[in-house]
Amino acid sequence: MIAKPTHLIVYASRSLVPPAYVEREIADILTRSVQLNGRDGITGALLYTDDQRFAQALEGDAALVKATMDRIRKDVRHNRIVMLYDDVIAHRHFPDWSLAYKGNAPSIDQAIRAAEYEAPLPSTRALSDLLGIMAQLVGTG
Repeated sequence: MIAKPTHLIVYASRSLVPPAYVEREIADILTRSVQLNGRDGITGALLYTDDQRFAQALEGDAALVKATMDRIRKDVRHNRIVMLYDDVIAHRHFPDWSLAYKGNAPSIDQAIRAAEYEAPLPSTRALSDLLGIMAQLVGTG
């Protein structure tokens, strides 16, 4: 049996959640995401920064990852979604996490801004740096 290729989507967005409600809303996101991602075989990581930004990586079957991203796009808790990566990868970055999470990630805002800036360019250095930081912060790297 031939294994399906693994698809990776990485995006960044701005939180619309008032700071007083962030912990409750992120807990809701994590509870629901862990359930759905576990069901669909999706792994990944979510970061929330001091500058009220989200950065998320989702990996798994292409159709299921894209369906998950469609749900995320409709979520009213964020806007200004910037796609940083949307393609096949050789191996998963977060194989043990249906959704790892790190809040108030130190120094991640700069890495997100760099990846957003480079998104339309052929360079992948900033994206690689962001994925490396994500893996370190959630304990997989």
